[in-house]
Amino acid sequence: TYQRTGPASFVNEFGKVVIVGDNTPRFDHDPTTRESKGLLIEHSRTNKVNYSETLATGWSMNNSATRYKDDIVAPDGVLYTDTSTGGSGVWEVVETSSNTTHYVYQQLSGSDSPNSTACTISAFAKPGLNRTHFVLTEGNVLSATAIFDVANGTVTQTSGTGSPTAKIEGPFFNGWYRCSMTYTTASTQNYINIQFGVAQNGTTASYAGDGSSSIAVWGIQHEVGSYVSSYIKSNNGSATTRGADFTTLLGDDFTDA
Repeated sequence: TYQRTGPASFVNEFGKVVIVGDNTPRFDHDPTTRESKGLLIEHSRTNKVNYSETLATGWSMNNSATRYKDDIVAPDGVLYTDTSTGGSGVWEVVETSSNTTHYVYQQLSGSDSPNSTACTISAFAKPGLNRTHFVLTEGNVLSATAIFDVANGTVTQTSGTGSPTAKIEGPFFNGWYRCSMTYTTASTQNYINIQFGVAQNGTTASYAGDGSSSIAVWGIQHEVGSYVSSYIKSNNGSATTRGADFTTLLGDDFTDA
């Protein structure tokens, strides 16, 4: 028997991110080789982000703009075309002409930002207009930052306080990469600013933009934990929890051979 509550995801044999509901077993696959990794068993995790698949609600701009993309297939294999509302789907972070960083951010506070604790921020990204480098950063007490080349699938830089480490996985379906950065919060962490956006190159996140270049993004996640877990869709305006996976073998048709 198998039990789990809450929305969860796995990677299928085509490299697509498949979202499933309660009590549905997940048979995960390597996003690069497409080989089966077997039954996916995970601890419970919570995506602290309020809106993981839309930048129209719950997110603020920091020397950037956003635009909805109805011509890019998302990692789940869907071409979202909700142009009337600019809802769930693929978005781009567009740099302004200001000589600074170009980010989108969401602030988490209270129990979402525990002190001296490992946390992980992640997102799927791919090249947009004229840009191939993506940034993840925590922009409150810390300066933990990672830059990723989402054309070639490499981490190009990690820097800042909070002992940041970075990982990139993929490519997933339609050339997406999942970028993640793990860092340790400060001893006094009143709130966290989840930030992500465009980099000029593999080492430069602060620069004078051209007002149009961009990076594509989907599936933003922030979780308490020292590693990235499977994607948890969170589009209902509050944090969303994936319950732990529990399996039980019934009967006597099994041996230890």
